[in-house]
Amino acid sequence: MTKNIITLFAVASLGLFSCGTSEDKKAEVISKPEAVAADQIVTSTAIDKNGKRLEMTFNNTKDIALVALNGEKIELSGQKPASGILYKNNNYELSGKGAQVALKKDGKVIFESVSSIIYGEKHLFVAAETQNCSAGVMKKDCLQVKYDKDQKNWELFYDTIEGFQYEKGYNYELIVLDERVDNPPADGSSIKYRLIKEVSKTKATK
Repeated sequence: MTKNIITLFAVASLGLFSCGTSEDKKAEVISKPEAVAADQIVTSTAIDKNGKRLEMTFNNTKDIALVALNGEKIELSGQKPASGILYKNNNYELSGKGAQVALKKDGKVIFESVSSIIYGEKHLFVAAETQNCSAGVMKKDCLQVKYDKDQKNWELFYDTIEGFQYEKGYNYELIVLDERVDNPPADGSSIKYRLIKEVSKTKATK
């Protein structure tokens, strides 16, 4: 009888220990943190004919834009335009295509750019041949680039792209990151370019 009680107690204790171990494992799995992807953010600065600046931050993950003008910050929600960008709220509307950006308040244009600089990741198409872009006594060849595959004309690219090894005779599609340079030297660029990915490299046909 005593032996049976001891055996039963041992079995019960083992059962309790097993249950406790299982619960602990369950708790460990439940409490394991999950990785959260960072939002994709792109910043841009637009300048009007008077030199006034419109600072824009685009959250492509949440499809919203934060606009700063004259000390006021405005949040806008993304729309679905046929081309370019379009963001709205009850009073404001931000639209644009290429370097042209316009901000309206209650239907009236309050800012219109003559140029804009978009910082962040972007596609860049590079031509197979460079072009002379010398200024004065300085001898220099520049890359020819397009920011859109359907863009009609090539543009001269005066800067360098960190990490990119150019070889004449090849067309490139790149993803580059451009970042604002604070307080650049007098003869330096206010933008720094860095290669993120070489999407394609294709030998040009004669």
